[in-house]
This record gives sequence, C-alpha cells and structure tokens, in this order.
Amino acid sequence: MIHDVILSLITEKEPQIIRELLNEDISSQYIHPAEIKILKDIVKIANQFRDIKKFILIYGTDQDELAIEKIDPENRLVGFYIRQFANGIDNVLENYYYAVTQLERKFLIKPTVSLMFIFHELEKFRPVFEFLQKLISGIETQKLHGCQILEYLEDNSMHGNKHIQEAIQTIQKSVYSIFIQQLYQWLNGKLIDKYEEFFISNADVCASSEKKPVYSTQSSVNTFHSSDHSLLIGLWQYDINFDMLPHYFPKSWAEKVLFIGRTVLTLNSKSNPLNNKTFSSPELTALCHDNIEYEKKLYEKFHQLQQPNKLTILTFELIIDEIKLNVTELLSNLAIKDADLIKQLELFKDFYLLGRGELFYEFIGQLNQLYVKSVTDHTVRDINRLFHASAVSVNYQDCAELFQFELNKNEVDESIIESRGLFQYLTLTYKIKSPLHLIFSPKVLIKYNELFRFLIRVRKIQYDLQMLWCYHREKKIQGKNDIVQFRNKLMFLINNLMYYLHVDVLESQFSIMMDKIKETKDFEKIIRAHSCFQANILSLCFHLETINPMVKSMQTSLVMENPVLAVFKKIFKLCEEFTAFALTPPKKTEEFDEYDKLTFTNFEDVFGSLVDELFRMLSTNSAAVAITQLLLRLDFNYWFSTKNTTRD
Repeated sequence: MIHDVILSLITEKEPQIIRELLNEDISSQYIHPAEIKILKDIVKIANQFRDIKKFILIYGTDQDELAIEKIDPENRLVGFYIRQFANGIDNVLENYYYAVTQLERKFLIKPTVSLMFIFHELEKFRPVFEFLQKLISGIETQKLHGCQILEYLEDNSMHGNKHIQEAIQTIQKSVYSIFIQQLYQWLNGKLIDKYEEFFISNADVCASSEKKPVYSTQSSVNTFHSSDHSLLIGLWQYDINFDMLPHYFPKSWAEKVLFIGRTVLTLNSKSNPLNNKTFSSPELTALCHDNIEYEKKLYEKFHQLQQPNKLTILTFELIIDEIKLNVTELLSNLAIKDADLIKQLELFKDFYLLGRGELFYEFIGQLNQLYVKSVTDHTVRDINRLFHASAVSVNYQDCAELFQFELNKNEVDESIIESRGLFQYLTLTYKIKSPLHLIFSPKVLIKYNELFRFLIRVRKIQYDLQMLWCYHREKKIQGKNDIVQFRNKLMFLINNLMYYLHVDVLESQFSIMMDKIKETKDFEKIIRAHSCFQANILSLCFHLETINPMVKSMQTSLVMENPVLAVFKKIFKLCEEFTAFALTPPKKTEEFDEYDKLTFTNFEDVFGSLVDELFRMLSTNSAAVAITQLLLRLDFNYWFSTKNTTRD
C-alpha cells in the first residue's frame, strides 16, 4: 500500500487503489484511524501536482495533444512566454520529482516507512503547489499574454517562504529567457514576434492598444522622397506597445530600446555608407569597424543576464545605457560628417519654412498664372514644373531638385479647391540621407508640411496685396481712398505677421537649435534639440492644439484648433476675398454702387472685429517674448486699439 501511495504522487491520474483507500469502509480495515487524515493530505498534494502537470502538458514544450484538444480554442493561451512559464514551472517540479524518487528508494531499502514519514517529506511542497496553482489561475483568468506575464510574476515575487521564493525565481528566469532573446534581436535591428508579445510592436498594434489616433505608417512614409523605401517602412512600423511594457521598466528605458533598434536598422540599411566598400572619409572607415564589433559586444553584455544574480532591472538599464552611448556617438559622427546634418537643416529652413524668400516669391508669381479648378496628378506635375523653373530663375536648382510636391490623396475630393486653398491638397516631399531618417520622421515631416502650408498661404496673401498695390498705382484710382486705406491696413498686418514669423520665430529658434547641435556629439541630444525647435516654432506659429476640458466625448477631452490660428485663418480668408473684390474689372475704377458699398462696409466691420479679437487673445498669451514683439508691431502707438475703441 505504501508503495502505491508513493507511485501515485507522480502519476497523471489518481490510481484506483488510492480512491479505494479513501473510502471509509475500506480504509478502516487497512489504515489506522489516525493516519486517514494524513493520507488525505498526501492525496491532496498529489492532486495539486496533477493540476499543475496538466497545465504543463497543455502549454509546455512537451505538449500533450489530447490535453490541448480538451481546451476551448477561445480560452487557449498562445505564445512563447506562456510556454516558458510552463517550462519554468516544470523546472520547479524537479525538486518534487527528486523527493518522490528518494522516498521510493528509502521504501525499497526499508519497507516500514510510514504515511507520516511520507507526509513529512512532502509537506514543504504544499505551499509551493498552492502558490503555483494561484499563479496559473491568475494567468488563465486574466488571459495574460507576452510581457504581461513578466509583470504578473514581478507582482507576485516577494515571499517569506524560502521554497516559494526559489520557485518564483526559477520561473522568472525561464520567462526572461524569451524576453532577453527578443530584446537582443531588436537591438540587432530585427524582431521575430509571431504572437505580438514584445513591448516593441507594430505601430498599428500600439495605436489600437492606446486607443488614440496616430498617423498611418504607410501614409506617413509617403512624405519621404527616397529610393530606400523599405528602410522607411522598417524604421517607422515599430513603436512602443505600453500594454506589453512591464511597469517596473521606465518609459524612458523603453524609448531608449526603441531608439537603438531603429538606429541599428538604419546602420544595417543598404543606403548607409558604413555598408559600402568605399567611404567618404577616414573617420567612416573607423566607424565601419565599430559597427562590425557592435554585435560581439552586445552578445557579451546579454550573456551576463543569463546569470541569476545579474537578472535585475538595474542591469538592464546599465546595459541599454552603455549600448546607447556607443550608438549615439556613432550616429552623431555619421550624421554630421557624412550626411552633412547642418546643410540638411538649412535646406529644411529654406524650403519648408520659406527661408528662400526670392524662390517662393517667383514661384507664387508663376503659380498665379496657372488656372487650377481641381487638383489632379496632372496639376501636380505642372506645379512641380513651375517650382523647379522658379528655382532655375533664382539659381537655386541644385537644392530644389531634392524637393517636389505630391498629391495628398487622402485630402482630395470632388469639391472645388477654393474652399481650402491649393496647397492644402499637396505635400512637399524631400529625399533624406541616412541616418537622418531618425531625425526627420514621418510625423516630423507632417508637422513641417503643416507649417509650410501656413507660411506659403501668408506669403501668397502678401504677394497678392502687393500686386493689388501695383494695380491701384497703375490705374491711378481716384475717389476711392477708403479702399486704398483698407488695403494698407491689410498689408500692414500681413507684413508684420510675416516679419514676426520669419525673424522673431523661425530665424531666432533656428539659431538656438544650431548652437545646441554644434555643442554636442550625442545624436540623441541632436534629436532632442530639433524636437524642441519644431515644438517651439509650432507653438509660436499658433499651431499647437488646445484641449477643452469642459467638452468630453468617450471620456476624453476634445482637442480643438488653436483659437489664435482660427482668427488668423478668418483674416486670411478676408484678405483673399477683398483682393478678389478689389481686382474685379472694370467698375472698380468708378464710384461704388450700393452693392459694392455694402460689400466693402462688411469687409471693414469684419476686419475690425477680427483684429479686436486677435489682440485680446494675443494679450492673454503674451508670455513669450516673440508674441509680445508681434503685439508691439501690430498695435504700434495703439493705432488699431484706438480705432477699435472709436468704432465701438
């Protein structure tokens, strides 16, 4: 009987003889009444083992197909992490297997072994089995997946029981082996994640997990004009999936991991000069050697994590920081010396931020001769032809060839373009050198295009008002001082706005960014300096959205357009309508009729109210020095304020 009890401890099914012994009528004949309770406790431990073993047979490496078929497919867990979790539990059971083996050996040597002795040898496993059952139940109930299992194990890792503490460490080490492998792969520029278990995941998966709108990867990549299209997709199809990031890993650490992986993707790309046989400088030859040694150093670092005493969060952070330091120095040299970062930034200022005023003055002049009723691919070809012709006329064609306009098909509909303006349907693209893709990401280029559309609209309005001034001078308009004065008001406001945008904002912030870039060799600091530059110019150009906390939809605050920008857009529309009104032949050289008077009076009234609203908003947001300067220029000697007060 004792031998049967020992064998039942490791069988997958409870033997018939044990079930019979638990029957009171039978057990009273063979077992002392004092030992019946002990037998039940031993059987309970054996049943706990069977429940745990069943889980291992379903999810472990040595799976039992019959056991798997009994599980509902909808409730079945999948992935490498759950497999390693099951394998870790199996490793914990090794001590139990050994204990049962030793019991059998002792029984064979001395058949007088009692049930009390068996229970005494197995009692230490009871709390461990109860703990393992709790872990299994938690994972199955919560349907934990991937790195979520690591976080769950960490939350249950502190115990005073020595055996439980050893068990959880064994399981953690097993699960961490997959995490370390995926981390190592990503830091080498690749990721095999069939079940989407890692915290670096496809950008669409990350977007759905955060439940907030993000830019489509494919449409964002189209803002690049590059021959290495596969590199762009590889770079930006990955992002951080915070649902899979264990809470004990800081967000900053995850961002470093993401940055390193993207960097290595860039370094491994065909367009990277480190992968070419010839180099543009001796420094790049040395950099190539460093790039080859990267994987060896990385392997040595991660080999340390296989040691139990090295498996700590601090170790992960130190390894990532050290790798990141080497990578950023490598990228900084590559970006500055080979990709000519300084020149690339100046090109962005010249084109996206209209730094080359003479080019866009010529371009807008030629564009006004092009009649456009709807935007098509043929229209875009004509616009590109005029754009490059304008560059030739100002002797800037070499740089202009890197830029071209493309049709933003997501915005095009059958409506007439006057409602939004021509450039709202176009995207200015640029051919970027590697590794500058890491700075000029698709989201960054989308923001640059927003600023470009805003600036070129202001520039076109300025150009049209100047042409209106030429028209009035040529026609020598008499008896229409009101329309001339109103035109001068609009020109004054637009000219000062343009000066504010280009001098107080763009040139000033660009100079600050360039000073920071020239002072550092850390590529991450270069990215941060550029991010700060773009954020500052977006803010000072009134393109940062505001949040209305009073209006809520789906438990999220409503994001609204910047109110100052909304007022400026109304002023721009008024300028465009007035220009069309003032240039309409032939009667504008004669006295106004009643309809004209009514139209012109409406222009003046709307402009006065918009200017009043604009000054009120700028006054409440004048913390920035640049905005204070804009207010000072627009309302010099309180001229507009006085006029508005008089009008009221």
